[in-house]
Amino acid sequence: MSNAHEGGAWWGSPAIVGVLPTFCPPERPATKRNDMGLLHAWRMQKLTSDARTAYGRGDAMFVAGFDIDSRARVPMKAVRKEIDKIITAVEPIGWECVSVQPFLASVQIDFIRRA
Repeated sequence: MSNAHEGGAWWGSPAIVGVLPTFCPPERPATKRNDMGLLHAWRMQKLTSDARTAYGRGDAMFVAGFDIDSRARVPMKAVRKEIDKIITAVEPIGWECVSVQPFLASVQIDFIRRA
């Protein structure tokens, strides 16, 4: 099948409806920002789910954390923003943030059960 109209049925004709032409450009790939947005949403959902599960089990402590890509130049403002997002997502469940500990390329956030 050629990419040009050669007098026969072309991709737009009813003879081959539903078949994509070979010259159709593929969908534009999702940008890194969009991919990271979905990935971040999934991770935040998992984090809050794990926090609820731990709280429901009666655990006294919950630890959350994330890694920082050392190859990327992540500004400290973005790291602080991520810490704030995690704390604001977990504290309403019944946990209280007691410490935030940076370690090389990762951050650990400790929560205890609110009394």
